[in-house]
This record gives sequence, structure tokens and C-alpha cells, in this order.
Amino acid sequence: MPRQPWSVDNSVDGVSTVRLASWKHFHDYVTQEFLGFPSFVWRGQRESFWALQSSFDRLVTAPDARLRNQLASQHLARFKMAARGRRGATPAKIEHESEWWALAQHNGMATPLLDWTESPFVALYFAFEKADKHTITRAVWGLSDVRKKNREIKDTGQEHLNPLLEMVRPMQDENMRLVSQAGLFTQLPRESRLTTGFERILPEIRTPYG
Repeated sequence: MPRQPWSVDNSVDGVSTVRLASWKHFHDYVTQEFLGFPSFVWRGQRESFWALQSSFDRLVTAPDARLRNQLASQHLARFKMAARGRRGATPAKIEHESEWWALAQHNGMATPLLDWTESPFVALYFAFEKADKHTITRAVWGLSDVRKKNREIKDTGQEHLNPLLEMVRPMQDENMRLVSQAGLFTQLPRESRLTTGFERILPEIRTPYG
């Protein structure tokens, strides 16, 4: 009896897991299940068990919010100083901190931003971009309507329990790769961690080395 191309686990803490028998079924699953949901954004990861953490959160694990904010502010200030004279003759003025963080991330700096894309297939590319003999299951994460969820949290006055997730769509055009990949970012308050509210799609396939 042929194996079913995918299965859906029960939702746990707002996260549903879809397991694919092969990455080859990813196109069929997305086109059948998500064409009517344009509000989704996507993220590919090489390991299915990796947490959704920004590079800053992986490096700075201090639980004290004031310390985290202080370290982040110092980190960004150093980048701004280092960027002087390196953005061309007439660089566009950057108004918002999130735009500075996006530019810093483009230049390889650890930031509180987490990369996403509006294309599930770009996300799938990044999930499989690098070969790793230790990887068994890759993952593509799908995040649904953030604005709607933020409104619901605000209406209940529960921001202290459920921090609002900021969507960052940089307007500065110094990162053409971000534009071509339909890229954007999410950012949580630095005293928070991103843990729930996602749909995870796992192409369950071994690497050529596995």
C-alpha cells in the first residue's frame, strides 16, 4: 500500500506539524492547502528541532530585559559607527531602528530579527540549501496573519502575557537580495521569546549522507 504523501499532527501550543514523505510533495501540499491564505510568511531551517530564534537571542541569553536592551543598543550603535562612509556617496536616510537592524543583518551581524519570506518555495530552498550528513529532517515554518493576532491580543489587554510580534518590511533598497527573495523579518520585544502560533511543515527525507 503506497505511503500517504503527508500527515498532519494535532496542534500543540498553537503549532500544527505537517510531515511530508518527501520534499517532492511540498509543491502539491502548498498549492492545495495554502493558495487561499496569502497572509502566510515562511521560513526554512536545516534542522526541524531548531527553535525559532534570532541570532541575537542565540548569543545573548541573559534573562534580564534591561541588560538585553542595553546590550542590543550598544551593539547597534557600534554598527552605525562602523557603517559611516560605507553606504555610498549619497546614502538614503534611515529613520527607524528596525531598518538599521535589517541593514546590519544584511551585512552579517547578529540581530534580533528573524528572516522570513513571502514565498514558501524560497523557504524550502533555504531549508535544503546546505548539505549536512547529520541532518535527517528539514523544516519549513509557516506563520499566519500576524496583524490579526496582534489585534486580538490588544483587545484582551494581554500584551504582558502575549507580546506583540512586529513585522519588519525594510524600505531601504541596499539589499537587493532581500527584494528578490520577497524577504521580511519578525521582531519580538527583547524580553520575550518566540515560541508559539506557527504551522511547521517537515519534509521527512534523509540527506544523501544519511
